[in-house]
Amino acid sequence: MTTEICDVCGRDGLHLVKRPFDSLYNNMPIRLPSVEMYECDRCGEGLFTPEQAREVDYQVRTAAGERLDLLPPGEDTEWV
Repeated sequence: MTTEICDVCGRDGLHLVKRPFDSLYNNMPIRLPSVEMYECDRCGEGLFTPEQAREVDYQVRTAAGERLDLLPPGEDTEWV
């Protein structure tokens, strides 16, 4: 397994993982069952690439919308 340098602690130990992720959306708790992120096995910090952060943001907004019975992000309705 290849590891990289952690941006937080500066030590070698950053690796790609998939794990559950807890977030808040307008004070509503959201739990995503499987999120790809980098995690440092030295300091325990979890880090996202910009692409991963965008994906997590989309998944959180989508999960919140489903709980609130709203349209998924980016979808519009046609008004007749």
